[in-house]
Amino acid sequence: MTQIIMHFYYSIVLKTKLFSLARHLCYLNGGGAKIHTKHRSRAKHVRNISYKARYSQPHGSHCTIAIREMRFTKSLLNIIFPPLCLSCRKHITSSLVLCNVCEQNITIRGSFSCSQCNSRLPTIQNTCHPNEQFTLAAATSYDNNVIRALIHAFKYGGTKDVLTPLSNIIQQYTSSTIESWKLVLENCVVIPIPLYRRRKRVRGFNQAALIAEVFIQHLQGIGNLHIEYGNLIKIRNTLSQTKLNNYEQRVNNVRDSFVLKYPEQVVGKNVILVDDVFTSGATMKEAVKVLKEAGAKKVVGFVIARA
Repeated sequence: MTQIIMHFYYSIVLKTKLFSLARHLCYLNGGGAKIHTKHRSRAKHVRNISYKARYSQPHGSHCTIAIREMRFTKSLLNIIFPPLCLSCRKHITSSLVLCNVCEQNITIRGSFSCSQCNSRLPTIQNTCHPNEQFTLAAATSYDNNVIRALIHAFKYGGTKDVLTPLSNIIQQYTSSTIESWKLVLENCVVIPIPLYRRRKRVRGFNQAALIAEVFIQHLQGIGNLHIEYGNLIKIRNTLSQTKLNNYEQRVNNVRDSFVLKYPEQVVGKNVILVDDVFTSGATMKEAVKVLKEAGAKKVVGFVIARA
């Protein structure tokens, strides 16, 4: 798995640097960039760059050459570092992260489940434990090696290209459960499980937020959904749940780690809480507790996979 991540990491880093270099050359060599600097303070400057490269004009030729060189170099990199399937390591086309065989090996769940016992529920409104505070919507199983490879590359390898197969998974799941989703989409907000600010800064993104953005795209036709960023906040830099051995340790690890900045914004509303994986459920249950205490109505936890 380490070799997989390193392969994609170096490939993406090299391609990103080449793209940035080509764009930089494009606008430094007569690309028509207009730079306006506003001085907010002695220490900070905000640079607003308006790129207006006109390829049909003489000064645009430098930009065209730079882009052609970038494309050539990217093609060369694909030969030196041929794209491999994240799961089985077979060669694939550069636009994919999974081969067709591995993608077809993903089984989509067509139902909702109890967050306690994993029993299948007929609709999103049902629970099999009267004290359970939310219903779980898991698109697939984390026991699938392909899913494990996708999510691991996404979270720890920064491979955002996996959003394409993840989008396909979400689309198939929401399509098969669309009638149930209609029951909660009225007066509903979508909230991604937040990362602690330091961890987000290191990773560069919150994977739950990116999944939430893809999720609402597949439900926009039946509801006016929006993502509420910055309301649910993680206030403690907890240990990674994967490093803890038992459920009790995981519960204690995330206890009192979430707060709502604007609790009034969830009062009486249905909430779809989004994360990547549901394992012990300790993280999501802690977040649900905060939402319920603030007055949220129905809470549904959506994840790509359940362990």
